Amino acid sequence: SKYEGDWRDKYNKAREYLSNQIGDKKAEEELLECADEYVIDKVTDKVIKEKERDVIELKKDEIPKDEKEKGRGLFGGLYDSGAYVVETIKSAFTFNKNKIDDHEKAEALIIVEESATPEKCEEIVSNQKDDGSIELGDTVCNELDVPKEEIITTIHKNIKNNKLKSPELISTAVNLSYLKKAAPKHESLWKDKYNKARDYLSKQIGDANAEKELLDCADNYVIENCTKKVITDKKKNAVVAVQDSTTPEKCNDAVSHQKDDGSFEISDTVCKEIDVPVADVVPTAKKYTQNKKLKSPDSEPWWKTALTLSYLKVAAPHHKKLWEDKEKKAREYLSEQIGDAVAEKELLDCADKYVVDNVTKKVEKDHKKDKAITIVQDAASPDKCQEIVSKQKDDGSIELDDSVCK
Repeated sequence: SKYEGDWRDKYNKAREYLSNQIGDKKAEEELLECADEYVIDKVTDKVIKEKERDVIELKKDEIPKDEKEKGRGLFGGLYDSGAYVVETIKSAFTFNKNKIDDHEKAEALIIVEESATPEKCEEIVSNQKDDGSIELGDTVCNELDVPKEEIITTIHKNIKNNKLKSPELISTAVNLSYLKKAAPKHESLWKDKYNKARDYLSKQIGDANAEKELLDCADNYVIENCTKKVITDKKKNAVVAVQDSTTPEKCNDAVSHQKDDGSFEISDTVCKEIDVPVADVVPTAKKYTQNKKLKSPDSEPWWKTALTLSYLKVAAPHHKKLWEDKEKKAREYLSEQIGDAVAEKELLDCADKYVVDNVTKKVEKDHKKDKAITIVQDAASPDKCQEIVSKQKDDGSIELDDSVCK
């Protein structure tokens, strides 16, 4: 766009061509919007791949330095999932868990790569047997956040070819996928062992297409579970940050909006904590479901009630004595109004996920804002300050200077 003068005439000619050929202004706009979206998506993906080292540098304070800091979260704090995360929040982390934004997953994968240490790689390849197969050890299972038996069982179900269902083949493939996807920068430490394991797979399977099927399945499983673990850790840590900042006053404000029938109005406190305007809360939360009953206009008070309950459960479990009676009355209201246990559970699950997602976005936004302010402060020089105040007039007012505008 900064070279527009060089191409504007050609652009106008091309726009005339489109108008003449299409003959429908709305269709033309649709085509251009689709093209814009496609180009932006592809450019973004390209930059993410090419600039991932820069991203790592920017995010290095969010990445665990060693195993001693295993509990270190993505925002620099510590969390203890057993102590802080109630069952409701755990279900929110797993609800609709397969729909993770691609860019969020790309960022998570960068963090996975940076946290793969030489020690982890050496521990993995130390499990290689004489025949080339590699046992699944604690390192990979911990990184995937899944027990060994579940890893093998899940991939076993996803593979159609019976000759690929051996636990030894699956274990070897998963180890290779982890090394390739999570530890490419340490390739020199595992390349020879990797090649020996690939030879083992080739001899055992004897079919290049079947071998590729197994490795592709293992790749997908490793990427999905590694990135889910990072994203889940980020959500857990964000919840802890919100819990630490939740006061009895905030709880009292939220529950003070309960009506006589047990339903809740959404309070300004709740909206502020999830960083969503009051008018937008219910419409955006409804996007989390396809249930017609929960999308109907009659469902608005149900959503307000469910979202208030979710906020209290997520942000204030340590103040439960202040709201547990209110929760009981609200649940009775929902049961009576909805009259469908399955729909009621879906409403509460959606509300939990909506609150956790928005709390995470807010904490991350605040964190990035704090980092940006620090960068701005570091870049502010005495010369810039002098230039700004030099624009002060006799009456005390100050003209906007180029330094501030830049």
